[in-house]
Amino acid sequence: MFSEASVASLLGSPWGDLALLAISSVGIYLTVLVVVRLNGLRSFSKMSSVDFVVTIAIGSIVASVAATTTSLAAGACAVVVLFGVQFLATTLRRHDRGLLDNNPEVLMVGPDVRHDVMRRRRVTEGDIRSKLRASDVVTLDDVVCVVLETTGDVSVITRRDGAAPDPWILDDVAGAEAVLEREARRLRR
Repeated sequence: MFSEASVASLLGSPWGDLALLAISSVGIYLTVLVVVRLNGLRSFSKMSSVDFVVTIAIGSIVASVAATTTSLAAGACAVVVLFGVQFLATTLRRHDRGLLDNNPEVLMVGPDVRHDVMRRRRVTEGDIRSKLRASDVVTLDDVVCVVLETTGDVSVITRRDGAAPDPWILDDVAGAEAVLEREARRLRR
């Protein structure tokens, strides 16, 4: 039969260390779960750069606590602080969105690519073509606009039943006026 020392060497860790690892992993998991429940569904959304950073940081904290390189108490404290910062950032964003986020911007108006914006935002034509294909666009005539969102995602707005997009959808998007003017001209024809 195996002795405790041989089992520990086979597993690479003594039983006490493995028990500590299990307790820390469950503890940090439960901490994240409780804080997410208190903070709401938005906790792991990708609505802003702040949300993205918090998501990455939480993953790193969970990993370091689970690997017992960080104590459960320190990890739990860091999780609570990060979600608190996210809550404050969300509150600030309600008052001044441009303070913490990039502004969304139009990359294409109809079939016309805005090369100056693409260059400034470091987006390639290949990136746009890929998003158009993923959105099942078969002809550029169906494209109302392509928008680089605050998260870095690219949205493709296509025409439905000949209707122009509601201006509210493009309200905070730089370059939206060109899209709305083009659509108004198209509807007047």
